[in-house]
Amino acid sequence: MKYNYDDIPNDRIFFLIEKWVHGERDRAIMKRRLIDCICFEPLAEEFDISERYVRKIVAKNEEIIYKHIDDKEPRAACAVYAPHPYRIHAVITTE
Repeated sequence: MKYNYDDIPNDRIFFLIEKWVHGERDRAIMKRRLIDCICFEPLAEEFDISERYVRKIVAKNEEIIYKHIDDKEPRAACAVYAPHPYRIHAVITTE
């Protein structure tokens, strides 16, 4: 699926990549692809992997990033949830 990132500022794309893409290499590939607009073949040469694998990495992570585009940022520092009806758990996140 082709996603349109034209209306999204680069700093927002950078934030989403840092937050949702796992693995340093995958993050670097996504930044070079979405922010720097580098094609698949030069990315494959730069990271010494096949072009097919670069396409797979980009497709997988584009879907993840696109799901979170409309999320509010940053997340609350403290979230409270109740997995059990009688217990309340507090989760402290550092972002």
